Amino acid sequence: LGLGRDEQAGYFAQQGLVQSIEDGSPEYIGGAWRSMGLVAAKTGSPIPFREKGEDQPTAYDARACFEKSEKIFAEAEINGERARTLREWAKYEISAGNREEGEKLWLEARNIF
Repeated sequence: LGLGRDEQAGYFAQQGLVQSIEDGSPEYIGGAWRSMGLVAAKTGSPIPFREKGEDQPTAYDARACFEKSEKIFAEAEINGERARTLREWAKYEISAGNREEGEKLWLEARNIF
């Protein structure tokens, strides 16, 4: 993503999510959802992903990806990674013009850090 290869970054984020789900580690699954959120935020396009049991893929925008990541980390009580997701989500919200929501998320992340 940092190299400007957005399409490849989206593909690899999807593959990372598939592999982390197979592994079953909440830390990896939450990180993969955060990566998908970063790609969706940078490209401005939702990323399709077919979850287990679904016939068709669902398009996840940045907010949905960050929400999934944050929820996974919160449930697993992985607070450092949860704070990192909240920080990236806050940056996204602020850049999208949702300053109030972004500041709320940033404050929550800062309190965890």
